[in-house]
Amino acid sequence: MTAIYLCALLIQFVGLTLHIIGLGTPEWSFVPNSDFTYGLWEDCIPVYGCVDIFKEKSSMLMATEAFALIGMLSGITALAAAIIYIVLPTLEESPSSKLTLISMATGIFALVCNFIAVVIWGVGIHNPDVQTIGYSFVFCITGGILMAIGGVMAFVGGQNDED
Repeated sequence: MTAIYLCALLIQFVGLTLHIIGLGTPEWSFVPNSDFTYGLWEDCIPVYGCVDIFKEKSSMLMATEAFALIGMLSGITALAAAIIYIVLPTLEESPSSKLTLISMATGIFALVCNFIAVVIWGVGIHNPDVQTIGYSFVFCITGGILMAIGGVMAFVGGQNDED
């Protein structure tokens, strides 16, 4: 196993972790100088606490949620393919280079889905006149970028293993 491949696994894991944190926390946008925060699943209001927003969701919010979830599932697939590539030799099986290709493709797809999610949020939900981008938003896009980089590195590292 090359150092590139092991770094790829670490980067994919960190990217997926960041994305999951961003997905689950309620601060995609916030109002400066107040405690109002807005997330994919709940809004937090100082007086009432956090409130689930399962009723009357806009189509923009539902699309953002869908693409963010698809990005997470794609990231899980990318990391799983990369791990399986490592585990197969211990089971005396020959790992297929298709696993590194799957890891790269699904890592890039995770980035694309995350990018679409943050664009929909930024255009359709976020109000730049009143709100500021929150850490959850930043975690999701950073996670997507890291998953894509990790996927490409896994593919390169896997190709180096075959030489």
